Amino acid sequence: MINRIKLLLLFSLLPSAAFANVGIPLLAHLSFVQILYLIPVIFVEALVFRELLKMKFFPALFATTMSNIASTIIGFLVTFPTFVISQDMYTWRTKTALIIIIFLYPFYRLSIWSEHLVLKTTIKNPSLHSTVVISNRLSYCMLLIYLLALIVKSYLINGKFV
Repeated sequence: MINRIKLLLLFSLLPSAAFANVGIPLLAHLSFVQILYLIPVIFVEALVFRELLKMKFFPALFATTMSNIASTIIGFLVTFPTFVISQDMYTWRTKTALIIIIFLYPFYRLSIWSEHLVLKTTIKNPSLHSTVVISNRLSYCMLLIYLLALIVKSYLINGKFV
């Protein structure tokens, strides 16, 4: 019982703002909340761009901000079928988290495509595509960890998957 409480406390401390761009509209129905979810994604991707493309931080931050905004707008257009399939996106349940996990790979690919499309107009670097792939890998890993934490947290609180 003590270990269960420790795990619950640990999962409650996990940051809830670890989301990737195309998938963000799935996870928050309020625009302000989506902006908060984008902040760590943009920051992490800017750091990746700074390191791999040898860019200065603020130009990298600006570039990843623009590409993530474009990717999130595309996400709004793509996520509607997911809302219909889930039928209960406004209350978190294990089913919702599992549906989002199922859609992660297509959203990951769509994020790479849309971000590369935006970035290639301003960044002329042969390593751009691989950098976009790596930065999105990190973003989507953050999202996957968060979703899995929600599922485990639900189990710890309810004693079953709800």
